Amino acid sequence: MAKRTLNMPKVNHVLISGYIGKEPDIRSYGDNKEMMLFSIANTIGFGDKEKTNWFNVVVFKVNAFLKKHLHKGVPVIIEGVVNIDDYTNKAGEKRNSVKITAMNIHLLSYGDDGMSDYEGPEPPPPADDEDTPF
Repeated sequence: MAKRTLNMPKVNHVLISGYIGKEPDIRSYGDNKEMMLFSIANTIGFGDKEKTNWFNVVVFKVNAFLKKHLHKGVPVIIEGVVNIDDYTNKAGEKRNSVKITAMNIHLLSYGDDGMSDYEGPEPPPPADDEDTPF
């Protein structure tokens, strides 16, 4: 009997809401391109069962709107894909870092500008030799 395989769609999609935890770090790469790195705090549960999870976010298509409105404490919804990068730290230990590559960013109840119309990342830059991805 022939072996049957399941043609399952490959889906990598995440939707997380939270507050930006620190001022975004803007870095240059490639030919005058910029990326933005920040983390968001997402709290689940309530009372003594409450837990805060932190997620690292990278944005490859940085525009003036994002530079103006994304700051520490701003509530956002991040829609994107999950990436896991392996690296070796200064002590020679193998580690990994989980980050979200933002595809869409929505501002929540922030000023008169409403939600952003940011869409789509550019391809990620090549990995560098730094100790940690962020």
